[in-house]
Amino acid sequence: MAQGGAAAQLLPHPADPQAAGTLTSVFVKDKKARFYVISALATTKIDLKLLSARLGLGKGGMKPAEPESVVEVLQVAADSVSPFAVANASASGVVLLFDHTALEQPAVAVASLEPGSCVSAAPAALQAALKVLGKDAHFVDLTAEPKIDRENPPDLAKYVPEPPAKPADADGTSKESQAPAAQPSKP
Repeated sequence: MAQGGAAAQLLPHPADPQAAGTLTSVFVKDKKARFYVISALATTKIDLKLLSARLGLGKGGMKPAEPESVVEVLQVAADSVSPFAVANASASGVVLLFDHTALEQPAVAVASLEPGSCVSAAPAALQAALKVLGKDAHFVDLTAEPKIDRENPPDLAKYVPEPPAKPADADGTSKESQAPAAQPSKP
């Protein structure tokens, strides 16, 4: 975090996950295989069905990612989800959502990429460090329950990334773009 000019300390992870300013992070996935790291104070209750609806994904469009996805995408151990893991190239499409209450803390502690440790910094310093990594941290009210209907569209839909590109074959075309071969007509 020194790169961004932000003051931070590397500390042992708090023994009490509900210690003041400690953020807990979860890695979630939507139906279209888009990933999100959601970070909030340990005391914040997050309803994934409601959050899914607020993102415009439907009420059942989001669930915790499989441990294999944590390892593959974030390249950290399944129990070590951290906003800093988005620095890995494999996590380039991951969206960072933080609960806005983190901004009210004099300092927040988030899991670092070092096992058993956390980074403690002012929220502005955390934002600056993530910006240096090329990621925007979106601070939103994760507990809000806005009305969602035709007149009130999902308030967090702007944070949903484009679906990941389909893998290409060796010739550079995706499997979906290849038309089926025409069958020769029989005389």
